[in-house]
Amino acid sequence: MARYHVCMVLVGKLPVPATLGGAVEALAQHLLEQNERDPQIEFTVLTVDEPKAQALAAGFRHAAFVWFKPHTLWNKVWWRVRTLALNVVKDTKIINDHQLICDAIANRDVEGARELMTKHLCRVKLDEKSIRAACPQYIKD
Repeated sequence: MARYHVCMVLVGKLPVPATLGGAVEALAQHLLEQNERDPQIEFTVLTVDEPKAQALAAGFRHAAFVWFKPHTLWNKVWWRVRTLALNVVKDTKIINDHQLICDAIANRDVEGARELMTKHLCRVKLDEKSIRAACPQYIKD
């Protein structure tokens, strides 16, 4: 029986399982598949609603899926923030975050993975000054 409970929030435009492609979605699917072979985590996955993804998701015993419609207001706001961050900060920090998180998970470093994930999810706060300077037209106090 899995010892940990993790909520995976994927608020992009593509679903998990990765029926429509997407690097992050494929990585998330791989993590879920690995966990099916060696259950360590009970996942709750928040992801875009898509019929083929729902059909595949039914086969996961250690993941519960919460489906939401694409293009909700939250999705649009989040996508704008992510796009600004990627354009200003560049991909290297974000890709490095993903690699470090995966390494921590692979090494079963729960505390390290938690810290890295917190940093990653709060990256927009860490990079706020750069984003504000580069895109003042999008940000109001």
